[in-house]
Amino acid sequence: MSKIPKSPGALIRWLREHQFKDYKPIEGLWLFKFTEALQAKLEELLKKNELDALSSEEADKLDSINELERFFTHLNARLIAPA
Repeated sequence: MSKIPKSPGALIRWLREHQFKDYKPIEGLWLFKFTEALQAKLEELLKKNELDALSSEEADKLDSINELERFFTHLNARLIAPA
C-alpha cells in the first residue's frame, strides 16, 4: 500500500488512483468510501493492533488509513447535510 500524501494536490491524485477506479453512487449520492482492498488492509491492521503485533511501519499505515477515514466521514457528512 502506498503512503497517503500530505499536500492537497497530491491527495487528489492519490484518491483518483486508489479510490475512484470502480466508483458508483451510494443510494444516489456520490459518497467517499474505501476500496475493498483498502478496507481489507484496514481490517488486517486493526486485528494485528488488537494483538499488539504492529510494526512501526504498519502503525503508520493504520494511522494514515484512520486519518483518511475521518476525512471521508467529514466529507460525506457535508455531502449528505442539507444545503
